[in-house]
Amino acid sequence: MPRSDTWRAIGWEAGCTAALVTPPVAISTATPALFPSASTGIDTRNFPRQSVLLVIACKITTNGTTITVTESATTNGTYTAATTSGTLTKISADGTQYVTVLKNPAKPFIRVTSTGDNAGMAGILSVVALGV
Repeated sequence: MPRSDTWRAIGWEAGCTAALVTPPVAISTATPALFPSASTGIDTRNFPRQSVLLVIACKITTNGTTITVTESATTNGTYTAATTSGTLTKISADGTQYVTVLKNPAKPFIRVTSTGDNAGMAGILSVVALGV
């Protein structure tokens, strides 16, 4: 089945809600890059379903990056590891990773962080959040 048909079946027939798509952002060095930004998180209270599916697309040109998902009580608060049903692995080449984040009413804001392996890391990353 072509990917466009798969997207149609998941998006329309299952009633997924697209809530956030970040534009592709250049990531580099070992300095963490935060998505959607350093000052905001994804507010899961806007999702009508019990969990949020994160689709993380990455094009790595040099070295690799580690992706983490964290949660907080406030958008600019202290973020700690989020409960996920899936494991994110180090991205060393172009690829896409998927992870489902279970909504936590006490910590409704989630953030995706990309941390490069070293100062020579380079790539582009984008995040799509879907209510599932």
